[in-house]
Amino acid sequence: MSYCLLFAQTPEEQIKEEEALLLALDTRNKNHLEILEKICEITHMNNRLLAFNSSYPLGTLEEHLRCAMQVKWDRQEGLLRFYTPDMFDLVNMVLSETQKKWLHQYMQRWFYIDGHGEWIVYQTDYPLSDQNEFNVNGFVFTEKQYDALLL
Repeated sequence: MSYCLLFAQTPEEQIKEEEALLLALDTRNKNHLEILEKICEITHMNNRLLAFNSSYPLGTLEEHLRCAMQVKWDRQEGLLRFYTPDMFDLVNMVLSETQKKWLHQYMQRWFYIDGHGEWIVYQTDYPLSDQNEFNVNGFVFTEKQYDALLL
């Protein structure tokens, strides 16, 4: 089983208590399924699990998600917490269509538990994005996007 810490090599590297973990599980592997069940039991009501399906290698996903966490606005920069279930919908509402395509390009669907304890499935059908500026800079938000999220 492979994993990586998404704050590594970012300005947020020292924030261990908020660390985002990317864990690669093979749902065809019985041991991995058992681990996933335990994770779901532990995180069910504390709204901390955001999962997704992807056929891409862990390294590709790690690099992509690490970049997606970086956001700039009005000569400032910060952490875009799209990876927390309580922010996932809001971030998706605020992103432009181009930004959504870039964020979701490697994922088939996302799963998370909402504030009522219900599983939510967010289906994505985005092709690979050609928006290379996001690969380097992360997201650049307009003032309106920033205000909507109140980063």
